[in-house]
Amino acid sequence: MKNITPQQLKEKMKLARRGGNKENFILLDVRTPEEFAENNIEGAISLPLQEISQENLRRVSLDDKKKEIVVYCRAGSRSATAAAILNNFGFTNVYNLEGGISNWK
Repeated sequence: MKNITPQQLKEKMKLARRGGNKENFILLDVRTPEEFAENNIEGAISLPLQEISQENLRRVSLDDKKKEIVVYCRAGSRSATAAAILNNFGFTNVYNLEGGISNWK
């Protein structure tokens, strides 16, 4: 599993905005819907860990297995699990946000 620091993600987001291309990567929040509603990182897609399946990935337009995906949760353990699941599904460019959203601010 590859990790990405909050600072690296902020730079990646800044570059995507500057280039006008938000399709550079997918930001996936694997916390509960309640946690997502309380706070989230702008542009994130909510897909709780327990709902990750091939079908639900297609529902949120994650068909491209080479697409870069940054996964986060509250502190990093659920997102590490989600990253491993995505790797098992054949996704090859998955990053776990170090420290989760708790480390984001």
